[in-house]
Amino acid sequence: MLSLRMPLIDRIVKFSLTHRFQTHVIFWLIVALLFMNRYDIEEYRQLDSIIYRQIYYISITMLASYFLAYLIIPKLMGSKNYFEVVVYFIAGSYLISACSRIAVIYLLEPLIRTPPFAQESLWEILSDLPKLVTHYFALSFSAAWVFAFVKLIRDQYVVQQRSLMLEKEKAETELKALRSQLNPHFLFNTLNNIYSLSLMNSPVTSKSIAGLSEILDHVLYRCNTAYVPLSSEINNPEASLEVLKESELF
Repeated sequence: MLSLRMPLIDRIVKFSLTHRFQTHVIFWLIVALLFMNRYDIEEYRQLDSIIYRQIYYISITMLASYFLAYLIIPKLMGSKNYFEVVVYFIAGSYLISACSRIAVIYLLEPLIRTPPFAQESLWEILSDLPKLVTHYFALSFSAAWVFAFVKLIRDQYVVQQRSLMLEKEKAETELKALRSQLNPHFLFNTLNNIYSLSLMNSPVTSKSIAGLSEILDHVLYRCNTAYVPLSSEINNPEASLEVLKESELF
């Protein structure tokens, strides 16, 4: 089951990294659909009002989400001065909540309400902290926490995969370095012994050359692929031992 899930996660993460704009559009479309549950059946008769309110909700939620995901969390992860991060968060949250309330009073309500109606002054909006916190902060950051959490999980997954890739590349580099050290030594000794066999007109000379050719073919070509058949890995040591025996190293 895990083997089926991991490729799917990899594809989703890869898509989100290579198609950032499309990924954000999909996320906010989902949020917009979820926000549609806020309305009663009677409210759907005023479609223009719903459209204006949806634009307001999505806009203010996007502002809060990007503030949280791209400013606060990176500062929190990379800074040891947590007091500074808290100050940034409080100040930014207050400004976003105040902007949300101002947008409602001076932009949204004139579009969806029939005048005349009373409007709060700018000072009344900015000084009404209980209302800003209990209503507009909660509204603005309702989806922002989800957005920030998803981004954090994705970033951690990417870091983990890169770490695994670096470890794999390091192991492959070390293996190649080991091969480069062992192969010349083995080849030099084997060729010297085959040369000695040829001087003695030994009947196993040709067989030793064929065995050495098989070993070199395995080392230089067959084992450089991502996956090597188990039978090849088993036969290669046997061929090496056979060459060593026939060349009178044993």
